[in-house]
Amino acid sequence: MGAVDVRDSSIEVLLHELSRTHRVTGAQLVVRRTGGTASAVAGLEDLDSGGAVTARSRFPFGSVTKVLTATVVLQLAADGDLDLDAPVRDHVPELGMASWRAVTARQLLSHSAGVVAGHEVEGRVASLRRYVRSCAREPLVARPGTVFSYSNTGYVVLGRLIEAITGYRWYDAIDSFLAGPLWLGLSYLDRQFGWSSVRAHAVLGQTVTPLDVELPGGWGPAGGVAGSATDLATLAHLLMTGEPDGVLDVDLATDMRTGVPGLQPLDLADGWGLGLALYGGGWLGHDGTLDGASAHLRFHPSRGTIVALTTNASSGTALWQDLWSRLGFGTPTAVPSGPHSLPDLRGYLADDYRNGDLRFEVTRNGTGGLRLRDDTGFAAALHPGVEPDVFTVHRADVRSPTQRCRFVRDDAGNVVALQLSGRLATRGGVEAAVWSASS
Repeated sequence: MGAVDVRDSSIEVLLHELSRTHRVTGAQLVVRRTGGTASAVAGLEDLDSGGAVTARSRFPFGSVTKVLTATVVLQLAADGDLDLDAPVRDHVPELGMASWRAVTARQLLSHSAGVVAGHEVEGRVASLRRYVRSCAREPLVARPGTVFSYSNTGYVVLGRLIEAITGYRWYDAIDSFLAGPLWLGLSYLDRQFGWSSVRAHAVLGQTVTPLDVELPGGWGPAGGVAGSATDLATLAHLLMTGEPDGVLDVDLATDMRTGVPGLQPLDLADGWGLGLALYGGGWLGHDGTLDGASAHLRFHPSRGTIVALTTNASSGTALWQDLWSRLGFGTPTAVPSGPHSLPDLRGYLADDYRNGDLRFEVTRNGTGGLRLRDDTGFAAALHPGVEPDVFTVHRADVRSPTQRCRFVRDDAGNVVALQLSGRLATRGGVEAAVWSASS
């Protein structure tokens, strides 16, 4: 089927059709082009209560929250309150460990600081200060500035940086510096009142089950904002054009959109800027998922096009992939198949690839190939890809590979790390000081 015209009527028909196909409980869609804006809503806020989704319904943004956090950090840099290339611990004394002395805001924004992916604090997290004090004891997984490793923890540190500089709580800074000037209808997931008007839903076959969204304590700056697709489109307009004036410095908005050289996010994106993912064909944006909810944002500065989607179902990402193709913007990049012959696999074998609390093991499978698994029950076969040290990941519960992993070597050619879903796990949990990752 050809591309869908971007008109309100056709957008609404398309969203309802795809929502039915993927059993998505509720969704919002906004498409802006130079000629105007089309938007649509579909379904219910909560399968139990039956309330209809509206344009003002607030959906969890998940990791798209990181774009908001990054924008406030850039605002502080524009005001001269922050040097993006100075050590973060100049402002955040909780980062007293020696390993943090070289970590900068620019590295945290681009996921190149070598920070663990997702540090969690036991018990109630009363403040970002307490969270950061705890995560500062975690060893880095790579030397700062050397390799891409996606990190929720790094964005919590950025949230604490915002607090230290402004004197505001992190979300209050988002509210004052962005939501207010842009008239965004945001709310905070950790608040006890009205953080979201929708409920998440797990979709398994024909069964749809309402869920309560959960976010690890302290992770607000990495994934704790809720809002609408219209809010996301308004934010993208600011990042794309610098409008309205006075909210974000135009040059720093350009820095957010510019890829940091040498970073390889693998299947997450084609590159990464200061808070934004860079995709093929000039598209920028970010994706976010929580249990039973997803948000997706793309914008193209030279075309003047913005696409924002929010859903409250675990199948929302599948809806997004279909939507992207149906809108005529292209199809998701297929995972390339590799050679059938196996390389020498001995150098990849290890039972202790680690990133914080995450632990992976790579072993032989029954046919002489590689098997990847972690402590959560995840297991997959690894098949050699087209590029050296890159493998396609074949899970037992999916027909074809949906992602790849990459083994990282040091300057001597030894395998020292595994990159999966953008996260870097080092062999034996080796600290960054004893190896040099090649990017």
